[in-house]
Amino acid sequence: MGPSDFNIVSIRSSNMFPDEYDAFEKYRKNYKDIIVEHFDDIRAPEEGWIVPAKEHVQRILDWSIDRKNIAVHCTAGISRSSAIAYLIACQRCPPKEALEVLDPMMHFPNRLIIRLGAEVMEDESVINEYNKWYEEEYRLFYVKS
Repeated sequence: MGPSDFNIVSIRSSNMFPDEYDAFEKYRKNYKDIIVEHFDDIRAPEEGWIVPAKEHVQRILDWSIDRKNIAVHCTAGISRSSAIAYLIACQRCPPKEALEVLDPMMHFPNRLIIRLGAEVMEDESVINEYNKWYEEEYRLFYVKS
């Protein structure tokens, strides 16, 4: 499988320079399809930053419905992208199974994004299962450390 086999969800920060975005746009042809959303990794309004919004999540989830081989990325690959990957997985299987896309050693999903996804999907089990996973995984992680 090569890059042209993937559909890409690209989450960009508000401080991304226009010339970087232009360079990124040149590579669109290398992928099956791509959606680009701009929001920052924050959980509450802060001046100069873009708060993740229900509209961002709705667009991504709508876009991903009929697509396969989806790769999700953000700047660090830790918080925004893992939250979106979990939500996309929740569209395809129960949230408890969707949690398998998360690795507690690598991912720390943005809880606001997951909350917004639960609202978009009208499914509280999305956030409830995540909260259970979070408490269990990170409790075990910190006890082991």
